[in-house]
Amino acid sequence: MAINSKKILIFINYNIQLPIIMKTELEHINNSKVWSIELNNDSIIIQFGKKGYKLQTKKITFSSVDVAKDEYHKRINEKNRNGYKENFNSQPIEMINPILKSLVELAHEYCDWYDEESIYVDFSSIEEKVIKLQNENPLHFLKSGIIEKTITITLKNTLLKLINNFAEKRPIDYHPNTDKKVRDIVHPSIYPLILDTKLSNKTIDFWKRPYEDSKFQWLPSEFKIDSNGKCTIESYINNLPVTETELYKTIANAFEFVLPYFENIWSYTNVLELYDGDHNNYSDKTYKHISLRNKNLQVITKIVRVKLKAQEVLEGAWHVEGMSHENIVAAASITLDQGANFDAELAFKRIYTSDEAEHLLYNVPQNPSSEIDKFLNSFHVPLGKVKINNGSVILFPNSHIHRVDMKNNGTKEQSRTILVFWLVNPDFKIKSTKDIIQQNYDINKAYENRLELMKERTFYKQTFNQRDLNLCEH
Repeated sequence: MAINSKKILIFINYNIQLPIIMKTELEHINNSKVWSIELNNDSIIIQFGKKGYKLQTKKITFSSVDVAKDEYHKRINEKNRNGYKENFNSQPIEMINPILKSLVELAHEYCDWYDEESIYVDFSSIEEKVIKLQNENPLHFLKSGIIEKTITITLKNTLLKLINNFAEKRPIDYHPNTDKKVRDIVHPSIYPLILDTKLSNKTIDFWKRPYEDSKFQWLPSEFKIDSNGKCTIESYINNLPVTETELYKTIANAFEFVLPYFENIWSYTNVLELYDGDHNNYSDKTYKHISLRNKNLQVITKIVRVKLKAQEVLEGAWHVEGMSHENIVAAASITLDQGANFDAELAFKRIYTSDEAEHLLYNVPQNPSSEIDKFLNSFHVPLGKVKINNGSVILFPNSHIHRVDMKNNGTKEQSRTILVFWLVNPDFKIKSTKDIIQQNYDINKAYENRLELMKERTFYKQTFNQRDLNLCEH
C-alpha cells in the first residue's frame, strides 16, 4: 500500500497541564552585553551582564503562570527593540533535515531483498512510522526554519477588541467554498491589482518552482521600519479603511513584535539551497544575520475568522503563499482568539535541499521497500507539525509547503481569529497600495474577480516543483 493512498488526520490531546519552562538567550548587536530570561511556572529568572564575565541573576515571581508568561514575552520584545538578538551568527544551518535522515534509516531497515528473511518483514508498519515522523514537533529553527513564539496578552487583547469592533461594522464576507466556516475580515483577494500583461518571462521563481503567470496581484502595503524597529504603515492595507486609525496603529505594533523573527527567517532564506537538479551544488553556508531595520518593507495583511460547530472539522490543503510574481518570502501567523477545545495544527514540508538530494543519492539502499521509494520520490521532506494555541505566533519561509487542520472538540460552536503578515522579498519591490488608489468598484464584480483569482491559484497549487531524483544512480 502506498503511503499517500489514504488520508489520515490525527489530533493529539494537548489539554494536560504541564510545567511551563522556556528560555531565551540574547546578545546585543553592537557590544558584548548578553541577556537571558527563563520562564518556570509562575516565575521568570533573568541573567544579564558582559559576555565572558559572571552574570547577575534576578528572579521575579508573579500571581499566576499566565502573568509570568506574558511578562516573559514582553521583556523579550523590549530587548529586541533595544538591539538585542538571538545570536545565530556563524552557526551552521543544517541542510539535511533530521527527519529525512530517519527516513533513510527506515529505508535501510525495510528493503525488498528477495531472500529467505524477507517474508518476516512487516511492511505494513512502515506507513505508521512515517506518519509518526511527519507528526513530530518541528526541530530547532536552524534545522527546520520554523519559529514559534507567543504574543503578549495586552497586544493580543487590544488587537482582538479592535478587530471585533471593525468586523461588527462590516458586511459578513464568507470565503468561497468554505461552507460559511471562514469569514474574510481583511483579505487581499478582494480588489487585487488586475494586470494587463505578464510581468516576467522567467521560467523559475525565487523558490526554484515553475514561474506562475497571473492577471491578478495581491497588493502589499508599505511598512516603514526605523533604526529602532518602529513600524509606520505608510500606505493603506487593502480592504481596511484608513479611518480605522487605532487598528492600523495596533497592526503596526504587531508587526514590530514579529520583525526580529522575520529577520531570522529572511537570514535563513538567504542560506537555504533548494535542489535544482544540480548534484554538485553542495552547501556549506552558515547563518549571517540580515537586518530589516531602516528599510521600507512591503507587507500583505490578512485577518480571518473561522467558526466551527461542535465536533466539526476543517481540513486544509497543502499550499504556499501567493504566486511567483508576488514574491512572498515569509509568513507570520498570529492567533488572537481560539476556543479552549478548538484544536488547530500547522503541518510543514518542503522540496529537498541540494544537500538532502546528495544524501539520498549516496545513502538510500538500492532496493528500498516500495513504500519508502514512493515517499522519497515525492521530493518533499516532512518538517513536522506545530500545535497552535491561543496567542501562538508562528513564522516560516515560503519555501515551506503547509496546511492547517482544525477541529472543534467542544460541545458548542467555537471560533478562531488570526492576523497574518506576508513579507514580500525586501530586495525586489512590486506594485503596492502606494501606487494604486484604493479601489471601490462594484462589490459583486470584486467577488467575481476573487473567484477567478482563486480558480487560477488552485490550478497552480495542484502540483509543486518535483524534479526527478533517481535513487539508484549510485
